[in-house]
Parts: sequence; C-alpha cells; structure tokens
Amino acid sequence: MKKKTIIISSIIIFAIAILPVFIFKGLLNKEAAIPATIVAHNFSSEGEKIKLGFINATATKEKLRVTLSITGIDFPNGPDAFSDLVCVPNITTKEGVEKTFVSYEMNQNDPTQITYGYDLRGNTFQSLHVEMDWTVGPCGPSADESNVTPIPYELMTNYHFTFIVPVK
Repeated sequence: MKKKTIIISSIIIFAIAILPVFIFKGLLNKEAAIPATIVAHNFSSEGEKIKLGFINATATKEKLRVTLSITGIDFPNGPDAFSDLVCVPNITTKEGVEKTFVSYEMNQNDPTQITYGYDLRGNTFQSLHVEMDWTVGPCGPSADESNVTPIPYELMTNYHFTFIVPVK
C-alpha cells in the first residue's frame, strides 16, 4: 500500500510541477504572431536562391512592427543598395486599419534581419489579420520615376505572408 501511495503522490507532484509550464507556454504562443501561410513566387534564377522569412510582429493601437529575414542575396553597394532592391512590404489588414510606413532598421547578421515600422490609424481591434507581400526586385524612388536611369535589376521574388498579430 505504501508503494502505491508513493507512486500516486509522485505523479501528482510531477503533474503540479510540470502542468503550469505547459499552460504558460500555451499562453505565450497565443500572444505571438505566427504566419499562417507563406507563399513564394520566384521570377528568376536569382530569386530561387533568395529566402525570405518571418521572425515576428508586434502591434499596439498606434504602431505595427514586423521583423523579417532575408538570405541568398548580396548587396554589392552595401546598405545603400538595399532600398533599391528590397521593397518595403505591402501590408493590408482584414480590419481595414490605415497604415503608413515610417522606417526600417537592418542588421546584416546571418541572416540579415529587417524590422519595418508602421503608424496605424483607426485601430480599435484586439488583433489584426495581416496580408503582406514582400518583393525583391527593382523598387524605391528610382523605380517610380520615368526620368531616372533604370536600375539593372530584374524582378526576383515575391513572398506572400498571412498572419494574425495581437494588439497590446
């Protein structure tokens, strides 16, 4: 009888010690933005080598920050060439929240990580259902103007991300 009591007591103590870890981990995962889908469309052989990734996204009522990664591409002219080749992600929300691109921050670790910042207007929601297209190819002001010498880059790849980000 003592053996049975010790075994049952051990199981109960183990469950009490481990259960909160799983519950807390589940709560944390619900608060993290995780892409539901990522779809790649490559337009060139160079585009096939490029891998774009989703790291995380955070939102408040006024701000949205999306951190992404990129590998398989060199920037021969350094960070200055980045904005001519890697476009600012086009973001829409199911909720129709207005957004304005503000800035980006880049670190050139491996992989290169870029955090894009947006101002939000009209955000009264607890979460945002985001559709995002991120394109590598000619972009930036020189791609929008007709009196500028075109950049010698071709359209390489586009990744479409769908995710939900909680608003804190």
